[in-house]
Amino acid sequence: MAHSSHISEPPPRPPLRSLEVAVAVAHCGSLTAAAAVLGMTHGAVSRHVRTVEDWVNLRLFERHGRGVSPTQEGHIFFNQVERGFALIDRAADRWQRRRGRDVVRLSTTPTFAKFWLLPRIRRIESVEPPIHIDLAAQQGLADIEKGEVDVAIRYSRRERLPDAARVFMTERLFPVAAPELAEEIGAGDVGRLLAHPLLHDTDAAKWRAWCEAAVGQSYSPRARDRRFEDYPLCLAAAEAGLGVALAQCPLIDEVIGGLNLVRLPFPEAQSPLSYFFLFAPGSLRPAVARLVERLVAEVGAGQSEQADAPAARRAAVQSG
Repeated sequence: MAHSSHISEPPPRPPLRSLEVAVAVAHCGSLTAAAAVLGMTHGAVSRHVRTVEDWVNLRLFERHGRGVSPTQEGHIFFNQVERGFALIDRAADRWQRRRGRDVVRLSTTPTFAKFWLLPRIRRIESVEPPIHIDLAAQQGLADIEKGEVDVAIRYSRRERLPDAARVFMTERLFPVAAPELAEEIGAGDVGRLLAHPLLHDTDAAKWRAWCEAAVGQSYSPRARDRRFEDYPLCLAAAEAGLGVALAQCPLIDEVIGGLNLVRLPFPEAQSPLSYFFLFAPGSLRPAVARLVERLVAEVGAGQSEQADAPAARRAAVQSG
């Protein structure tokens, strides 16, 4: 008796483009910003997002006044999708490596890409001679040692990075809050500030550093404080009046004016974390050197002496 074999159809999947667009919206924080980055209309972006939400039968975004932010389920979903994209990219890169002489593969976090790099990327790319940034912005950072990217920007303490890492930019911290909460806290009374919830991401070290340096007090997370998985959520919570957040500058210099937050009248402090360049072995192509120079120039004169372009180029040579 002959046995018939049956090959079942694979489960339906959303169009890959819709997934890419939805991930871009999660990074950019609004449909309008994602449309500008992707070169699409607002309506087209909205349709792609709706396609993905219908497919997973979940609401992936919370809508608010100036944009959107992923729901809790959305954060989990987009992290998994980005891991899948990374696997696809690595598989494709083996067969069709995108390595034109003007293409630089840059790895960084979604937060840095959203707040600092994306507002500047067109300007950086368009300077003569032009370059193209092939951006890998994901929570799971690319492996620099395996040559997955040419250069990486890492946000870390110095002691956690290889000796070859070089400072790109340091960070300063100061407290911000929604206008109503800022009025309630008033001027200069640290006790009233600390009476409110302090908002932080997965690492409370920045609040600890600010309290010690700016107001001379020790700090450990308390039950009333709030912890978030990423910094954009922390800022959104501050805008909603849930507590006091720390502005991380120059990371949010370009966007802080558009947030519903005001600076509280307290000193600023140096962050224990900074941004560092890491270079892939043998990555000192002219396009890589040009990108580093332009990134350093964007930081501005205030920090350029700590991460000047010649020093960055020497670091690339030493790591090669």
